[in-house]
Amino acid sequence: SQFALSLVVFVLAGFSDLLDGIIARSFPSQRSNFGSILDPLADKLLVGSIFITLCVTSHLPLYLIILTAIKDFSLMFGAIAVRLKTLPPSESSGSSKFSFSRFFDPTISTVDVHPTILGKVNTVLQLSLICTTLCSLVWPVDVLAQMVHPMVISTACTTVGAAIQYIVSMINDN
Repeated sequence: SQFALSLVVFVLAGFSDLLDGIIARSFPSQRSNFGSILDPLADKLLVGSIFITLCVTSHLPLYLIILTAIKDFSLMFGAIAVRLKTLPPSESSGSSKFSFSRFFDPTISTVDVHPTILGKVNTVLQLSLICTTLCSLVWPVDVLAQMVHPMVISTACTTVGAAIQYIVSMINDN
């Protein structure tokens, strides 16, 4: 029930993520394959953990968390399948494609991840929903509380749309 502290930590996490993105775009030497994997994973962990917490405290509906989890796990398993399919053979062994060290080697880039516009909209809506929900709990103003439900619906819709778009994209690319 430390919603004010939660809001401060959330805003700081968002600010540091924004700063990280600006640095990566402004200074190409600061980009890495590992960072391109780690950044979206960190974003998903942040959103997922806050969504779960707000659901457990009855401030967000369970169906939104389920939709988000299905989308994120589908993306994760799709990325694993594509990685397994596209990992080039080891130069030393010649025939063996798979080893755990090669699979997790960020210097071997086999997949170019490009977020879609709908995926970006979904992320913005998720972050806005979290911020609005936390703000409505810190400052119990009617207008904030009234904004949460429509934001839940729009976030759920873009979550489903982005999941479908990603799945179709993975099927078409492979």
